[in-house]
Amino acid sequence: MGKISISVVCPTYNSERYIKRTLEMLLKQKKLPNEVIFCDDGSNDNTLKILNIYSNIFKKKKVRFKLIKSQHKGPGSARNKALNQVSSEYICFLDSDDTWNKNKIYILKKYIRSSPKKNFFIHWETFIKKNNKKKLKHGQKINYKKDLFLQLYKKNFFSTSAVTCKKKSFKGKLKFDISLPNAQDYDLWLKISKKIKLQIIPLSLGSYIDRKDNITNRYYFKKILSLIKICFRYRSKVPFHVFILKLLRILFSSQWLKVNY
Repeated sequence: MGKISISVVCPTYNSERYIKRTLEMLLKQKKLPNEVIFCDDGSNDNTLKILNIYSNIFKKKKVRFKLIKSQHKGPGSARNKALNQVSSEYICFLDSDDTWNKNKIYILKKYIRSSPKKNFFIHWETFIKKNNKKKLKHGQKINYKKDLFLQLYKKNFFSTSAVTCKKKSFKGKLKFDISLPNAQDYDLWLKISKKIKLQIIPLSLGSYIDRKDNITNRYYFKKILSLIKICFRYRSKVPFHVFILKLLRILFSSQWLKVNY
């Protein structure tokens, strides 16, 4: 296997509070990405100004830097526009408020090199909420002998900022459904699951930071509608009892207990 090229796709929207940290984190990677693509979803703060300042720093380090400006249509739309500009062999997704360890890309490339038949990589993350930390062991209970789609349908164990996929393997399929208010990533993983050749990296290489003190009624109502739509969208592909159990888990989720009325 020759040199492995990696593009980082990152949507932004009014991210001035943490986008500088994201940019510095990318620049401090032990192995730099070949390309970073930011698609701004109509920010009206200083996000674009900060991104433009850093563009020259990336270019001096011989990292291709692309900045796409878009109207506010949500992260799925921003990611779709960025995906159309990817020129590397592998795509890393990154949300602007999440972080990676400095050796993430270095370790990722080692796994790609040692697993040439795999086209979808996911690592563990550290979940940070206030002063508490918890390791998220994505895919720990995956059974490689069983159907991946069915296991994903029962429960989503992929986290967007921990996912890397091979562009060629999913040609024309890497497109987020912007009609869904939430869970656009979950829908995409289900859609491409039959083509996924999964490799789990059992190391925490990033952090998922919970920035919401409470889940508002409006937010979770949108999320639950998206999950119900996804549940029905793929119901013909799963046994009826699996569909019913999935629907009941959505409707009676403990998240409702956290909603402020």
